[in-house]
Amino acid sequence: MKRLFRPPAPDFLLHNTEAWGKDFAAKRTADPPYTLQWRQINGKKVNVILRELLAEKMTQHHCSYCDGGYRLGASAQATLDHFRPKSVVPLEVYEWENLFVCCNVCQEKKLEQFEEALLKPDAEDFDTFRYFVLNFETGEIGINPRATTSDKARAETSIRIFGLNDSPRPQMRLTEFTKWQNTLEAAKNLDDFNYRFFLEL
Repeated sequence: MKRLFRPPAPDFLLHNTEAWGKDFAAKRTADPPYTLQWRQINGKKVNVILRELLAEKMTQHHCSYCDGGYRLGASAQATLDHFRPKSVVPLEVYEWENLFVCCNVCQEKKLEQFEEALLKPDAEDFDTFRYFVLNFETGEIGINPRATTSDKARAETSIRIFGLNDSPRPQMRLTEFTKWQNTLEAAKNLDDFNYRFFLEL
């Protein structure tokens, strides 16, 4: 996971978040199996607009959680994740701070899971190495042994829920690290690689 910096919410979302959230929550209350039908702005679905905005402005076309899938939509399917699931907090279904662009692998692993310990990569106090250590022999993300008990629990929760060490992810990080090492300095642009947090040490 890499520290992310969230851009300002688009105006259309600021003006509609509360009303749209209440509408969705009311529909779920009346019909629990009801699935979200994204609103549209100028003929374009809001989830598509937000996914593109977050990919461009916040993650540089990487997954918010694993930082893989560079050029989301080409190497991996881009999805829009509700950090706090809409089944748990339907009122936050359009809440800007609750939305993250991510790869389909992280999305399929997380689904509707949520625990309060789960790390939010755009949190002001988020620091990769506060919570994690990196193993350059196995490619795995480990829990920082010097972290507090609370921070260790948060690291463990995030590794588990996002499947950060599920195969073949560790090997993919090692492959990307080798690619990074073999790229000429003049051609290196960290944002052109997957797993930037694994490469920038």
